[in-house]
Amino acid sequence: MFNFNKGGNLKIKNKKFNNIYLDTIPNLLKDKKYEKEIKEQLLAQYNDKITEIINRYKILPAIVVNHGVYTKSLIEARQVYVEGYFYSCIAMCCVTAEKIAKEILIQNLFIQQGNNLEKIPAEAIKYFEKINLETIREILLKSKLISVNLRTPYKNLAELRNKYMHIREITATKTDAISALKFLHNIIEETVSFI
Repeated sequence: MFNFNKGGNLKIKNKKFNNIYLDTIPNLLKDKKYEKEIKEQLLAQYNDKITEIINRYKILPAIVVNHGVYTKSLIEARQVYVEGYFYSCIAMCCVTAEKIAKEILIQNLFIQQGNNLEKIPAEAIKYFEKINLETIREILLKSKLISVNLRTPYKNLAELRNKYMHIREITATKTDAISALKFLHNIIEETVSFI
């Protein structure tokens, strides 16, 4: 099915690939005899980066937030930054900001049934996923559910998202990841933070 030629290139079904990414660790881990060696290699890789990890952790602000649908993505955004995955950090900052905005809207959206105000039905909430962040941001701003100070962090996050989602072969920078975290933490401080 496939083989490597003398130049180190991979050939599959008569198609040649010059630059490939090959990860056989999952297959090796199926055999217990490799587990200890792989664990040692992974620990060594992590130990080699520990100083960088600590330095990245130092720039993160301390946070105390209300628990919500955004909590896991917030934790992940911070964790992937600390581990040096800047593209993932930017993506998770955008996801978290959007989840916060949608959560605020959903928590404050009521339907009038006669003289009663009722929360939006749970089965209707899934349709909020189809509403883009810009629209939700403007609804929240016009309804005074978020501060006008948050227009800029939300817009800046959207611009970063577009920069990385729509351009081929761009490498996410630490600077952009820090910016994304800064914008996200501006949003957090004015919405779901206790601090």
